[in-house]
Amino acid sequence: MDLTLSDDIQELRLERPPITQKSAEELEQLTVDEKLGDLERCIYILNCGQDIQRLSVVTSLPHLLKDNKDECLRKVIPKIREFLPIAQADMQMAASSVFLQIFQSEVVSGATFAQQFLPIILNALDYKDADVGEAWLDTLLQVIPLLTKDVLRREVMTKAIQKGQLSQNIQSRLMSCRILGKISICLESFVIKKEILPIVQSLCQDVEYEVRACMCRQLDLIAKGLGLESTKSAILPELVELAHDEECSVRLAGLDTVVNILSLLDDETCSSTIIPLVVKFCQSALQEADSTLPVVSRHLGKLCHGLSPNMTAAQKTWFLDYYKKLCCMGRADVSNSDSKSDINDNRASPKTLGLAAQDDDRPVECRVNAAYNFPAMTLFSGSPGKFDTELSSSFSRLCRDPSVPVRKTMAHGFHEVSRTIGSHLSLLLKDLVILFKDEYCQVLNGLVSNMSHTLTTFSKLINPDKQTHAADLLSALLSCEQVIFSSNDWRLQEKFLDNMSVVTLVLSSDQIYSKLVPRTLDKLHNAKALPVRLAAIRALLSYLKCNRKLEQRTEICQQLIADFAEARSYRDRTLFIDICQQVLATFSSSFFRQHFYEAILELSSDPVPNIRLRLCQIMPSLKNTIRLPADRNLLQLLESHVRKLLINERDRDVLAQLKVTVDQLDRIIHESMLSRRNVTEDNLVDQQREAEERLLIEMEEREKREEEAEQAAAGGAKKKGEKKSSNSSSGVSTKSASSKQTLDKKAANSGKASKIPLPPGGKEPRRHSQHTLKSSTPPAVNGVAGPSSAGTARSFVSGRGVKHASSSRNVGSPNSTGSSASINSAGSTRSTGGTTGGSPLSSAGSSTTRRRAELSNDGKKRDSIPTITTLRKASGETINRKGSH
Repeated sequence: MDLTLSDDIQELRLERPPITQKSAEELEQLTVDEKLGDLERCIYILNCGQDIQRLSVVTSLPHLLKDNKDECLRKVIPKIREFLPIAQADMQMAASSVFLQIFQSEVVSGATFAQQFLPIILNALDYKDADVGEAWLDTLLQVIPLLTKDVLRREVMTKAIQKGQLSQNIQSRLMSCRILGKISICLESFVIKKEILPIVQSLCQDVEYEVRACMCRQLDLIAKGLGLESTKSAILPELVELAHDEECSVRLAGLDTVVNILSLLDDETCSSTIIPLVVKFCQSALQEADSTLPVVSRHLGKLCHGLSPNMTAAQKTWFLDYYKKLCCMGRADVSNSDSKSDINDNRASPKTLGLAAQDDDRPVECRVNAAYNFPAMTLFSGSPGKFDTELSSSFSRLCRDPSVPVRKTMAHGFHEVSRTIGSHLSLLLKDLVILFKDEYCQVLNGLVSNMSHTLTTFSKLINPDKQTHAADLLSALLSCEQVIFSSNDWRLQEKFLDNMSVVTLVLSSDQIYSKLVPRTLDKLHNAKALPVRLAAIRALLSYLKCNRKLEQRTEICQQLIADFAEARSYRDRTLFIDICQQVLATFSSSFFRQHFYEAILELSSDPVPNIRLRLCQIMPSLKNTIRLPADRNLLQLLESHVRKLLINERDRDVLAQLKVTVDQLDRIIHESMLSRRNVTEDNLVDQQREAEERLLIEMEEREKREEEAEQAAAGGAKKKGEKKSSNSSSGVSTKSASSKQTLDKKAANSGKASKIPLPPGGKEPRRHSQHTLKSSTPPAVNGVAGPSSAGTARSFVSGRGVKHASSSRNVGSPNSTGSSASINSAGSTRSTGGTTGGSPLSSAGSSTTRRRAELSNDGKKRDSIPTITTLRKASGETINRKGSH
């Protein structure tokens, strides 16, 4: 084993390349006298040094100009101008970036830069290496807007016209196109018309399509410098011709220029020239199905929105139909009839609809661009009511597209569409649920990024109290959460939890408490990344802040204390301090004192020093929540824990922080004395939070009262319905004469009973006081007294049925006789015939009679009709006792 290892090491040593050392002659060439100053050293290197040394001089030019500008301009810059044309490519690239840095930092004035550096830049454009020439061209284009018009006309424009001649190579003519476009926005219109426009027209007719395309992309800048009239007469004809060029790249450049030039044209030009041009271009792109179609789909939103004021209703319909075809481009599962392929009798070619079968990304790119332009097309369609008839099917199709980039683009723009269609939000709810249930995090990321805006808009549609559509949205959010937290993207998880605070607008407190709160607590325990746990704290406290039920709020606080303040895990107890800090920043001081103050102070005896250290850091904030003299006991509790720490603490870091904390606590006393006179901004914020929390409690109490009132009203309506049914049955029974005779007979026989036993306890049961009944007493039905006469019912009960009950109710009770007589007396007095039961009243009966008389006098203020429950009970007892007897 040792031999093998040594052999391997030896092989590595042999494979190492040999170290080459500089010769003495090379070292002598690289050596510079240390006595020379910075400027003299640079001049020496530029004269005698090697290329790598000269490169260091070029990169140090900004510092040399700051230290000694005049000497550097007089001695160093001429040397650089001499060797730069023959320098290598790396030297040229470094010099181009350094010159731009010098100009942007304003080390030298604009006139000095134009005199010393601009000639170097213009000469370097002719460098044979294309990459070097492109680097110098970028430097020139960034410098042009800051140069004076005189310098532009004399130096730059002359160079551009010279390089734009047909005798120059393609690279020079391409540079000329870009320079002419850049200087046109800085010069006067007459200069452009006289000096620049002829060469522009010549380049638009160039034999090389790259030059035509490059010049076409600069026409919008030249049009801005020329003005409307010159643009209509000189630029538009060239643009129309380029838009119909035989080369695809030239046509694409023409479409880009049309989009950029729209804001410069008047309505007449747009109606007569631009709209027909765009329509023809779109038709050609759809028929050919080449690389121009994705570009058309990308610019269609801008074109339709910009040309909308100049379009007729038929033209708007044409563009909407064209857009709907782009939404299903390449979808083999969408039939032609769904997308209205007939556009002005120009049907799409079969290869357009069959692109999905090919290995080509252009159909997907078209649908991605269509999804990107959907908000613009929604505005273009006009009133929000047209969304249902024109675009709703295309919107649903794009939200369910099999391609992930299409759904991702729709998710990113969903909030804009929902904000655009106004009161027709119900059309988008199913699609929102579909996107929330997507299984790809790329799609969910786009939806979660703007979830606060989206759900705020949908809060107008979804009513948490009425549970309208809330259940579907809740299930979609839970599915979204499951997909996001099954991935490893902790940034997306944090973003999701931060945006979940807005669900309080669309979900009820019970839904949040039963579904979201347990899941958020699980994130606090099991999330791996600390930012995710902190986001879960913010989400949970937002649920707590908007919860309308005091019992649920209290239970959440107790759960936090039990799971984190009293946890065995050091991480959970540390997280409880983070929870308390967030509670202090979210809730009022009274809420914190009520729920968390004592729990966090218990951490002063924690065995982990870091916990005690963090507690010491938060103690000044705890003291700020105290309001004297009401919270004097809390202040004493805080001071006792501080003294405990001062006595028992042995950790060095905790002791150091504790000393700082004690000083801060002492200063808070003086600050609190000053705040009694001057109310601080923090106190105003705390008062506002406390008012909001008090409002939640009042809302809860009001809702409870409303629920009780609704229940009472429902019970009253139910009793009223039963009363009506009972009265209707008694009304039918009054029409029977034989039933009336039976009732009179039973009322007469009811006086035979002289004693009624009391219920256990010896007290007389409370009866409803009644007024004197009318002479039309309802007859009995099936041997049971009618409900309209309480006295008749009770005399019927006392006459026959109570004998059976007395056999099982302690007949030998000493108060049974008097009580029975009094009840019989009261019953006889209230009976229809006015007759008594036959036996005289005892003394107890007399007192009971006086009490009944008082109750009957007081009964004028009460309802004279007994309750239906009492009548049914009396009737049922009568039937049972009659059968037993």
